[in-house]
Amino acid sequence: MQYNSSQLEAIRQVSGPVLVLAGPGTGKTAVITGHVEELLRQGMAPEHIYVMTFTRAAAREMEERFRKACPRSGFGVVFGTFHSLFFRILREAGQCGPDALMDEAAKRHLLREILQVRARGAGAKELAGDPAETIRLLLAEFSCAKSKRMGESFPSHVCRQELFADLYRMYERGKRERGKLDFDDMIEECRLLLMKDKTVRKLWQSRVSALLIDEFQDVNLSQYQAARILAYPENHLFAVGDDDQSIYGFRGSDPKIMMDFRQDYQEARIVRLRENYRLRPQISDTAQKLIRGNKERYDKPVRCVRRASEESVLAVRTEDISSELLYVAERIEKHHREGIPYSEMAVLCRASLSFPMWRRVLAQRKIPCLCREKGTSYYEHWILRDLVAFFRLADGRSSEEDLARIFYPE
Repeated sequence: MQYNSSQLEAIRQVSGPVLVLAGPGTGKTAVITGHVEELLRQGMAPEHIYVMTFTRAAAREMEERFRKACPRSGFGVVFGTFHSLFFRILREAGQCGPDALMDEAAKRHLLREILQVRARGAGAKELAGDPAETIRLLLAEFSCAKSKRMGESFPSHVCRQELFADLYRMYERGKRERGKLDFDDMIEECRLLLMKDKTVRKLWQSRVSALLIDEFQDVNLSQYQAARILAYPENHLFAVGDDDQSIYGFRGSDPKIMMDFRQDYQEARIVRLRENYRLRPQISDTAQKLIRGNKERYDKPVRCVRRASEESVLAVRTEDISSELLYVAERIEKHHREGIPYSEMAVLCRASLSFPMWRRVLAQRKIPCLCREKGTSYYEHWILRDLVAFFRLADGRSSEEDLARIFYPE
């Protein structure tokens, strides 16, 4: 594969900490897979190379890209998520098994029980809204509180601080009584294990010769500190990300980790990927002008490889969501009449919650569409889940969660 000069600069940094600033369309995946290839050429054992990202889909895509580039070598390179790696560490140390992990349904069930108790006492009026939405918001705040290691002192926007702290303590106690961990616990437990247990720490440090992290702007404090422990003493931490794309603060991610990377590793090299292969200049230039308003960021001048088109970036303010849907649908129809196939047009949404509205409007106007986001399963709908709970009760096979759905519906 042909690499540009800045990509080659990053790929060839085969020792010590490296921070690669990779904006959209600058080829960060190519740099990660290219860096793995370079490490293998330098003689590093493939099983000592760990490539971490945040979703299983991203990890699979990264591995597939690498397998195509290196079909004859590199088997043994570990591609996975932080959760999969941390679970493996805990499992091998005898600290966690598959039955100990709580899925989202179990977490909602536990918190629903807690809210039922609190609804009969202090805080009842505060928790009188939509139970499902209250549970969703509280679990998100619990996750963020754990990621930032703030615990019950996390500033809640759902309820007053005293009530939040009480609910947080009850939720943590409920997990302990059940002998369960959620995914946020798993990260923190792994960090603590690596810090306190010298034998486990030395074992894993001997296994990890190079640790590559994709989407580094999305890491939280616990993930970062665990990664630093694993990468020691060689400190071959190859972090790739873009601080301008850090949008998961509500999950506990902290772009300040990227900004302070040079303070943690004074010897770190910072490489900026400068060529953008995805965007046309007018889009990139507009984005650059907008993002320069942020004061705390890495400056990342970008040159677009693609030529500018005749179109310019258009910003439109609509009165409400209905007006927005109508405006976009009309623009799609206009472009289609001008000869642009539907298959060459796309609608990008900020959140998946808006997908059903787009599907409905486009269907009404007979505009064919394909949604890349996997929708919620038919069998996950609350009506079907309630019916199944009643069927299990009638058959004598009901669980504690089934009874909760029947007697305390969401």
